Amino acid sequence: MTTNKVTAEKTCEFLLYFVLLMVYSGVFYLLGFDITGESSDWHTILYFLVLNIVTTPTTNLIMAQWNKRKR
Repeated sequence: MTTNKVTAEKTCEFLLYFVLLMVYSGVFYLLGFDITGESSDWHTILYFLVLNIVTTPTTNLIMAQWNKRKR
């Protein structure tokens, strides 16, 4: 792969991750998990850890499907 293709793929992966992070954050908010109130540092860290655990595999799965489709 050329540098431009790698850069484009990583940029696409980052943007997809960011969008999915916002989507899952909205879903968590609708389910009642909100960090805007008075919550401890432990709850905030756990919230973002779970959000990352949910978002990362989804991003990897979508990128794998996209790369498989491009071939």
